[in-house]
Amino acid sequence: MKLDVELLMALQYELPLSTTPLVDLAEKLGRKPEDVMRAVREYIEQGVVKRYGLNLNYRAFSNYKRSCAGGF
Repeated sequence: MKLDVELLMALQYELPLSTTPLVDLAEKLGRKPEDVMRAVREYIEQGVVKRYGLNLNYRAFSNYKRSCAGGF
């Protein structure tokens, strides 16, 4: 299995906060959305990627007395 390092790095560090993050990421990388979605699906099926999404830096919220993060 050959890993697409550019896609994996973009998925980890540059995933846009939008209703269509993979489509937007594909545009940013200059790729077809179908290709990006297929690659991500394959990485999940093969266990390379467990999940993708928001990862908060809780230290950045040190001034807040309450914080809540939800995930699914």
